[in-house]
Amino acid sequence: MNRCLPSDCAHAASVASSSNPLPNACDIRLSLRLLATTDLHGSLRGFDYTTDQPRYDGGLSRIASLVARARRGAPNSLLFDNGDLLQGSPLADYWGQKRGIHPGEIHPLIRAMNALGYDAAAPGNHDFDFGLDFLIRVMRDATFPYICANAFHEEKGGIHDPLLPPWTILTRDMTDETGCPRQIRIGLIGFVPAQTAIWQSIRLGSRLTTSDIVATAKAQIPALRAAGADLVIALAHTGIAPPGAPDAAENVAVPLAAVEGIDVLICGHSHLQFPHPDGPLATGVDPANGCLHGKPAVLPGYWGSHLGVIDLTLCRDGEGPWRVERSHSHLLSVGQPSASTARAGRPTPEQDAIVRLTRQAHAEIRSVLACDLGRTAVPLNSFFSLVAPDAAMSLVAEAKADFLAHAVAHLPEADLPILAAVRPARFGGHRGPSGFVDIGSGPLHIRDVLDLYAYPNLIAAIRLSGQQIAQWLEWSASIYQRLRPGATDQPLLDPDFPFYNFDALYGLTYEIDLGKPARYAVNGALLDAGSRRIRDLRHQGRPVRATDMFLIATDSHRAASCFFGQGVQILHFSTSARSVVIETIRRQGTIVPQIWPVWHFTPVPGAVAWFDTAPAARTCLHDLHRLGLTAGETTPDGFLRMRMDFSRPGQTERQRPGVPRTFGPHR
Repeated sequence: MNRCLPSDCAHAASVASSSNPLPNACDIRLSLRLLATTDLHGSLRGFDYTTDQPRYDGGLSRIASLVARARRGAPNSLLFDNGDLLQGSPLADYWGQKRGIHPGEIHPLIRAMNALGYDAAAPGNHDFDFGLDFLIRVMRDATFPYICANAFHEEKGGIHDPLLPPWTILTRDMTDETGCPRQIRIGLIGFVPAQTAIWQSIRLGSRLTTSDIVATAKAQIPALRAAGADLVIALAHTGIAPPGAPDAAENVAVPLAAVEGIDVLICGHSHLQFPHPDGPLATGVDPANGCLHGKPAVLPGYWGSHLGVIDLTLCRDGEGPWRVERSHSHLLSVGQPSASTARAGRPTPEQDAIVRLTRQAHAEIRSVLACDLGRTAVPLNSFFSLVAPDAAMSLVAEAKADFLAHAVAHLPEADLPILAAVRPARFGGHRGPSGFVDIGSGPLHIRDVLDLYAYPNLIAAIRLSGQQIAQWLEWSASIYQRLRPGATDQPLLDPDFPFYNFDALYGLTYEIDLGKPARYAVNGALLDAGSRRIRDLRHQGRPVRATDMFLIATDSHRAASCFFGQGVQILHFSTSARSVVIETIRRQGTIVPQIWPVWHFTPVPGAVAWFDTAPAARTCLHDLHRLGLTAGETTPDGFLRMRMDFSRPGQTERQRPGVPRTFGPHR
C-alpha cells in the first residue's frame, strides 16, 4: 500500500500552517479521490489503427471503465488530464493535420472527455503540433477548463500574453465522513516543459514562448493561495528524473514538488509510471509511498495504459484551514492479455457509452487508412534497424531526398549534395514485442505509411558542414553501449538512450566502432572529447572534410533540436514526411527499395552483444546471415533475444560495397 503518513512525509501540507496538528486534533475529515490520465496521444479507442486490430493495453474507451469503477468507490472525486492528448495516433493526427474540425463539430477526443466529466486539463508539448489556432479551436469546446501557467503567445507589437489562464479554482460541494456537506476550493495550476517553444519553433516561430516550470510555480502559487485555494494540485506535463539525468531538464517534477504551496502533483511527459517499484532513485522520490518530497504524486503511463489514483483524506480543526492528513497513490492498469507472462491481467473492456459516442470517428479513420497506395516487392520491417540498414528506412530516405531535390531546384542550395536523415519508426521499447514495423510484401495501404513514419512531422532541411555531420553521427552512435573485447554476454543498446534519437544519414558511408566509449550523452552533453566512434566517413567514395557542406532532408522535430547549435540554416516546408512517402509509393506503384550500404559496425575481437527484437524476426534471419546474428531465447517480456558476433560484423549481400548506383535523389 502506497500510504503517505504525516510521520514519513515531509509534506507539512501547505494548506495548513507550518506546524500541523496531529491527525486526532481534526474534528472534520473528508475523503477525496483524484483521478488522472496523461499522454493519451490520441488513443481514443482500444484499437491499433496501423494493424487494424483491437489493442488491449490502453485507450480512453478502456480508461472510461476504470474511471466508472473508481468513482463508484468514492463519494467525492475529480478527474484530470495532463496533456499530450491531440497528437500521436492515426485518428488524432488525421484530425489535426488533414481533416480539421468542421463547423459545429467537436473534436472526438474532447467529445469523449466531456462525456466522461473531466474537471480540468492542461496541455502538453505535443498538443501544439498542429498549431496554436487548432489547439485553441479544440479547447474551446471543452466543458472543463484548460490551464497553463508557463506558455505565452505573441500578439501584435511583440507582446506575449498568457496562452491560457495560468490557474483556476474549482469550487466543489462535497460530503465529509459524517455525511455533512462541505465546500472545498480546489486550486489547479498547469505546466508544459520549458523546452516546448524550442521543439515547436519550426511550426510556430516566435508565436509561442515558454518559461521555466519551477520559477513560474514559485511566482504563481502565492497568488493561487491568496485567491482562496484550500488545496493546490499541479497538472505538470513533466516527468520524474534524478539530478544529472540526460532528460532532467525537461522532467522537473521532483524540484517542482519542493515548491512551497503545492500539495499534489499529476505528472506526465516521460511515458513512465509512478508509483512504480523500478522508479528513479533520487532525493525526494519515494516510490514505495508514491510521494515526491512528501507530496502525493502519480505518473500514469501513456496511451491510456493506466489511470492515476490519489486518495486523500483532508481534515480541518473547526474553522481552520483544510490540510492533507494522509494519502494513497497508485495506478490502475488497463491490462494486456499475454501467454508469455503470468503477470498480465484480464483486459479492461471498452465502455459502451464511449464506443457509441466515437463510432463515427472510428469508422471514418479506418476507412481513410484502408485506401490502397501500391505494392511492395519486399517485406518492410524494423526488426534489425539498429544493427544494419534496411528496406523500410531506405524507402523513407529516398522519398525525403527526392522531395528535397525538387523543392530546392531553383534555390541557391540546389548545388549542395543532398543527404537524408532517417530513424527507425518503431523498435520495441515500452511498446513491447509488437512495437516493430512488420509489413509483408504485397499491397500497401495508408495505414502502412503511418507504421513506417510514426510522427506527423513536417519535412525540413538543414545545411550542415562535414564537421557538424560527424558530431551528429557521434551523437546517434551513443545509443550503443561500449563493447568489451572477448566479452560474450553484454548488452548492445543503452536503455537510457531512446531509439528515436538514432539517425542514419543516407548518401554517406561510415563505420561505427563500439570498442570506443560514447562521445555524447543523450542530451548532447560531451562525455569523452577524445573518443570518436564514427570512422571512414565518406560521400560518393571520397572522405568527408570538415568544411564540406551538405543539405540534409530531415523533419521538423529533428531540425528544431538544440544539438545543432545556433545559426544553423533551416529550410521549412509545409509538407509532412508521411505525405512524401505516400506520394512516392503512389508514383512508383510497386516499390523495390534498395538497401543502401550506409553504415556497418567495426569488428570488436571476441565481443558478442545481445539486443531484443520481435519474435517475427526469426523469419528474416536468412537475409542477414552475414551479420553474425544468432536467435536466442524468448524473454519474459515476450521479445526475441538476438546475439551478434562482433568479431565479424559483416554486411548483407544487398549491402556489400559495389552496388550499381549511389544513393541520391532522382533530380
